Amino acid sequence: GTVRTLSVQVTREEVRDGAESYVITLDDITDLVIAQRSTAWGDVARRIAHEIKNPLTPIQLSAERIQRRYGKQINQDDKTVFDQCTDT
Repeated sequence: GTVRTLSVQVTREEVRDGAESYVITLDDITDLVIAQRSTAWGDVARRIAHEIKNPLTPIQLSAERIQRRYGKQINQDDKTVFDQCTDT
């Protein structure tokens, strides 16, 4: 009831009297295919995470600069909203 992935190789041998014989090799590569698929998905996830993080770092640095530069100039009534916006 389990699906398996097999690698099949067929080799033909010729005997001197003109007869032919074949050697058939079956290799179970199910675990190899699963490992390759897992590695491929890991690579996709790593690339997606990099692309998501890439633009976020400059945005975060800009928000921190704004907070340092203008944080002291904001009056107390607006300070909570300013902090919340730059933290977000």
